[in-house]
This record gives sequence, structure tokens and C-alpha cells, in this order.
Amino acid sequence: MKDNINPNHYRTQPVECIEFTRHLNFCLGNAFKYIWRYQEKNGLEDLKKAEWYLQHQMSEEPIYAELDNDLWVKGVEQLHECDFNAHHASALLNIWAGAFNDTGRELPAALKYVRNLICGYD
Repeated sequence: MKDNINPNHYRTQPVECIEFTRHLNFCLGNAFKYIWRYQEKNGLEDLKKAEWYLQHQMSEEPIYAELDNDLWVKGVEQLHECDFNAHHASALLNIWAGAFNDTGRELPAALKYVRNLICGYD
């Protein structure tokens, strides 16, 4: 039976995507979600949406409360339990790191990894 409320593409890893996105702002949460699910749902379309949200976030002042250290560490540990390829994992980790302590390097790095994933479709 198909679950339209909590579909499988959010539950294919040891931890669910919402455990991360609920701590992020709208743009970062959407980028994270689209990267998380791209292989199981809309592929290239999801990656391009993630790219758009990252670009939008970087063009604005950061609008989010930074994650506390314990939550950040827990998220990093959980992401390392997931089975993503290198660019996929790096994009997610950089978004998570940017929400913890945005040094100005994390979100551009996440965008670079998303673009590498997009190039894999060409």
C-alpha cells in the first residue's frame, strides 16, 4: 500500500529525513530534502530544486537559528550511518554544517556537490 503522507523515499535510510529538516529553515530544509530523496523520487528535477534553494539561501542573510553542538554532533553521526554516495553525503553534511556554524564556506560547498550530482545526469 502506497503511503502518500510518509513515502518510502524518506525512509530508506537508518534515520528519516525529517529528523534533520525540522531543525533547518525553509530554504535549507527544502534543499536538504530534495538532495536526500533525489535518487528515489525525481532525480535531476530534485537536484535542480535543491540548487535553487541553496542559491536563494546564499543570496539572503542567513535566517535560521544555529544548531546547538549536541544536535549538530548527533546529526553528523546519523548522516554517517546513511548509505549515500560521496557527493550526496557531502552536500547534506555541508548544509548541516552551515546551519551549525556558517563560515561562508559550507553552503557554497554544498552547492558545488549538488552541481556535481547534476553533471552526473548530463
